Amino acid sequence: MNLHLKPIGEFCKTGSGGTPSRKQESKYYNGSIPWVKSGELRETVILETEEKITEAALSETSAKMIPPGALLVAMYGATVGRIATLGIPASSNQAVCHIVPDEAVADQRYMFYALSKQVPKWLDQRVGGAQPNISQHIIRNTQIPLPPIEEQRRIAAILDKADAVRRKRKEAIALTEELLRSIFLDMFDDANGNDWEITTVENIAREQKGSIRTGPFGSQLLHSEFVDSGIAVLGIDNAVKNEFFWAKPRYITEDKYEELKRYKVHPGDVLITIMGTCGRCAIVPDDCSEAINTKHLCCITLDRRKCIPEFLHSYFLLHPKARLYLERNAKGAIMDGLNMGIIKKLPIPLPPVSLQEKFGYIHLKSYALSKKASRLETEENELFNSLLQRAFRGEL
Repeated sequence: MNLHLKPIGEFCKTGSGGTPSRKQESKYYNGSIPWVKSGELRETVILETEEKITEAALSETSAKMIPPGALLVAMYGATVGRIATLGIPASSNQAVCHIVPDEAVADQRYMFYALSKQVPKWLDQRVGGAQPNISQHIIRNTQIPLPPIEEQRRIAAILDKADAVRRKRKEAIALTEELLRSIFLDMFDDANGNDWEITTVENIAREQKGSIRTGPFGSQLLHSEFVDSGIAVLGIDNAVKNEFFWAKPRYITEDKYEELKRYKVHPGDVLITIMGTCGRCAIVPDDCSEAINTKHLCCITLDRRKCIPEFLHSYFLLHPKARLYLERNAKGAIMDGLNMGIIKKLPIPLPPVSLQEKFGYIHLKSYALSKKASRLETEENELFNSLLQRAFRGEL
């Protein structure tokens, strides 16, 4: 492949939009013109927007029309570097850079992948504190390998096929999760006329001291006490995916474990994140070796004559009653204030254990499928990224 590099600004039209004054909301908003904000660059193709502006906003402010097919790059804040294709005529705010390639020189799909490869470099060039950003200047001066148009189309077609495979895998994972959710709600939603006893999480825990607990606080366990091997210490990263996941290893010595044994986790315990990324939930697997949990987790050892782990796990994540309770009682906008007291008082309708166990079997099968699919998704993402790198080294 001809690796001749050319700055984006030499063969593309670029620009950004604007935010009409909110003080003139009736004049500038709720019109018919789609208006893209940087936070909306979640999908690869933008077909609708959360807000629309008026013709007056378009003629009197810095907002401008962008043609369908334009490539959009988020320049500010948490979404910086996200890329999407505009599927409709629209406008945007100033945090979105639009790129319109010269069709005689650059294939639109090729450019999408070429820009995707540049994201790590752009992230390294961010400036600013609370809201780091990249500029149009950086984007315009980014150099892209520009082989003949037919070669670009060939490369884009290969990458499209690889991308389609990983997207189908992602859709399959989402469908598996939705199926489990539908089954759970069909079996246990109060709206279906169930009249089971309403109890609390505190009352379904095993009748022993510390059956609901958080990990050691303050000087009880310091970062300096972690060692390279020994007794595992579980934290947020082990539960953040809503299933148990071995992440960055943390260990303490046998002697330290003897001091902290009351924080031991057991197979089948339910872990709930209560700091950082709050409200995530996982079940400790049967093959988990000796371990304790950190203060960032609430650990629940259940009385399995009343409640099984798979039911509580799904209840916490899926049931409308649980979600409403947490929204009302958690402190902060993103559940950043969960604590053991809130979790203990969580109301829970208690179906027969035999019915819970029927769901538990489905739950285990579903998570086994999801785990296998997630592993394949990781492999497919690695393959796609390898192809992407090779494509722009002239090796595809």
